[in-house]
Amino acid sequence: GDIMEKPIGFTFKNKHSSDFDMYVKSIDRTVKPTMNSSEITIPGRHGSYDNNINNTYAPRDIKVKCGSLKNKNWYELRKNIRILAAWLSGNGILIFDDEPDKMYNAKIYEAMSLEQVELYPGGTFDVTFHCQPFAESVQLNQIHVDSITDFQMDFNVPNQGTVETCCTIRIKNNGNSDINRLVLIRKGEI
Repeated sequence: GDIMEKPIGFTFKNKHSSDFDMYVKSIDRTVKPTMNSSEITIPGRHGSYDNNINNTYAPRDIKVKCGSLKNKNWYELRKNIRILAAWLSGNGILIFDDEPDKMYNAKIYEAMSLEQVELYPGGTFDVTFHCQPFAESVQLNQIHVDSITDFQMDFNVPNQGTVETCCTIRIKNNGNSDINRLVLIRKGEI
C-alpha cells in the first residue's frame, strides 16, 4: 500500500492542526451516524411503534486525540495548550486531511483535559467534535446563471452524496428593475 509522508491532521475554523505543531490520532470517526429513535410503546400491545417515518439521524460525535509534544519547557507547554484550547472551542467547519472534499459542521462542548507526559514538557488531550449527522461537500454543487429572463428555464442540480438532502437557492437581482413574477418549482428525479 501507499505510505503517508506526514500524519493525518484536520482543519478547524480555517486553521490546520499542523499550524500548531500538533499530532492527531483518530479515536472514533463513526462511519454512519445513529438513527433517531422515535419508538413508542403502547400499553397492551406487543413491541413498539416506530414513529421515525422520515428515517432521520442524530448528530454524531467525532473524537480525536491531539498532542503537543514539541515544547522546550513546562512554561511553553502550558502556553501552547492555552492557544490550542482557544482554537478548539466554539463552532466551525471541520475537514480531515484524508477526506479533503468533505466537511462537517462541528461544535466543541466538552472540556479537554491534558494528560501530561511524565517528566517531559508534552501532553495529549482528547477532543470531541459534536457534528451534524452527515458530511457535506466542500465544493458545493453550484450552478451559476448570468441572466434569467421571463422565459422558463430548467436547471438540473444532481446530489452526488449518499443521502437525500435539501438544497439552497439564492437569487440575486443585479438589474434595476423589480422582479415581479418568480415561480420556483422543485421536481424530483423522474
